[in-house]
Amino acid sequence: MGGVPASIAQIEATLQREYDTALSAARKQHDDALDAAFVSITDPVDTANKDIHRFLQRYFLQQDKKLDMTKAPKALPLPGLHSRSALHAAAHPIAGLHTASGGSDDSSAGLERVLVIGADRAAVWAEANKINAEHDKLQRQQCDKENEERMEQHREFLAENKGKKGTAKRCYNVFCDAIEQDWPGDCADGLTLEIIDDSERRGSLAAEFEWGVLDGLMRFCKEGEVLEDSDSEEDDEDDDLEELSGSRKRKLTSKGAKNSTKKGKKEKNDPFKLYFVWRGRETGEGEIQNDNDQRGWIQFQDKKFLKFGGEVSVGFIGSRVKFQGFKVSADAGPINKLWGDYSDRAYEMERVRRWR
Repeated sequence: MGGVPASIAQIEATLQREYDTALSAARKQHDDALDAAFVSITDPVDTANKDIHRFLQRYFLQQDKKLDMTKAPKALPLPGLHSRSALHAAAHPIAGLHTASGGSDDSSAGLERVLVIGADRAAVWAEANKINAEHDKLQRQQCDKENEERMEQHREFLAENKGKKGTAKRCYNVFCDAIEQDWPGDCADGLTLEIIDDSERRGSLAAEFEWGVLDGLMRFCKEGEVLEDSDSEEDDEDDDLEELSGSRKRKLTSKGAKNSTKKGKKEKNDPFKLYFVWRGRETGEGEIQNDNDQRGWIQFQDKKFLKFGGEVSVGFIGSRVKFQGFKVSADAGPINKLWGDYSDRAYEMERVRRWR
């Protein structure tokens, strides 16, 4: 068989030239239109949101795409940038150009992280740290405002329940500087603790807590008691928590579990001091927290059970983390968490699942 006829090949070549010419003209028209549009855009953030490469060319680069130190800002913050990751990726290959992000993504406080770009690395990081400080201040102010609203809930509860008999059970707003100051963005909904009858342990108290960076269960006990998961059940009498709940209490027992205990040295019983062990989950990575030294106490001010102070050991926060609670409700629902949800077996299953 012969090749493509010369006449056909000539037509193909002509059509290709015409296509290339039209494509080149269309691209130039498009670029000219963008250039014309960019003339009216003077804000750096708007420029970057419109076209990252034109933004870099306008503010940082020479015609050969190298950094132009005569025009490049030392540090330029870009609040409201649509894609921090895209600008960071575009800037990364350019020698001498630096980026860093500062601030917090906290919609409750109207905050978002801000990318800083510039030719001076120290200045870029200084500006990012300045934004961090500004956001921390705004978050603390927001937290203070919300805490005042939560204290108002306590004052309203006092007014509505004046003269009524108190009980340790029901809902408390909790305040903890160690958590609220270091993780203000995680505490927008406040810290809470709800003391109710333990559905897994007849005649015992438990508490469900949600503390921003941490949530889980507390089980109340004598000082020094140690809980260990097992396969049998023990149900021994324990009167120490009687006054706190208004009924006889029993030693800590889990549904389908036997608990061994170790008793600390005896001391005078304080009817308003309640010791506990806790298990839970940190809310960032979702990792279970169930170390043996996770214990603490709360001490009510008096028999009205309206407020308490306390300490708790939390591995990633501190060994004696102080907190306070103020009652805000006499109503409580069922506990939604189970002690077994935070067992060694549950921890291991989740650990294996994470690495699959």
